Amino acid sequence: MSDYYLFQDSEKCIGCHSCEVACKVNKNLTQGPRPCRVIGVGPRSVGGVPRTAYVFMSCFHCENPWCVAACPTGAMQKREKDGIVFVDPDLCVGCKACIASCPWSAPQWNPETGKVVKCDYCMDRIDQGLKPACVTVCTTQCLHFGKPDEMPNIRQERHARKVAVLGNIGVTIPGGEADVEKEILRLNGQNGEGSCEQNMAEDSQPYFPFVEQEKEQGGNGKKNLS
Repeated sequence: MSDYYLFQDSEKCIGCHSCEVACKVNKNLTQGPRPCRVIGVGPRSVGGVPRTAYVFMSCFHCENPWCVAACPTGAMQKREKDGIVFVDPDLCVGCKACIASCPWSAPQWNPETGKVVKCDYCMDRIDQGLKPACVTVCTTQCLHFGKPDEMPNIRQERHARKVAVLGNIGVTIPGGEADVEKEILRLNGQNGEGSCEQNMAEDSQPYFPFVEQEKEQGGNGKKNLS
């Protein structure tokens, strides 16, 4: 894997596709290739309300990339200093072997150049200390980029925000920053109310409004968890 990690908070994604546009602009791409993609899943009925989830897909920058092994010219490479998988357009002959080898469709065919293009975390920006283009334009800030050890903090903040909004600590106004900070302290066991493990265990059965609403109407709520 690369030294970097791109994490999507799918609960925030609204499917605006701004990330796709920014990616194309950064790589001077027109219609056709999509190095990063937002895929809609659904809609499904949740408590009688149609809901669609959105999944962000780009290259996973694998530990042992099949695309690199499949490339006959050495155009597909893995950068030694940080593990980013990229394609050298000067060496690419357009054989599409990398496209056939990747189960995630990360390498994309560019009909204008007759070569392959893919997500490389915007290496030109990374080398300048900047974040990938897709992350910088996300309208709901659902995309996060950084070192793998930074991601657990993002997940913890998301969990704390959810618990705070759902009223576990008496919050009635969604998104109150002070309440979220208080919840993070509680999860870390820094407020004198038990250890982090104990507090996380207490939250293992969160409150799902749609499920509870269906139960009140005589249903069992199970379909809402699918």
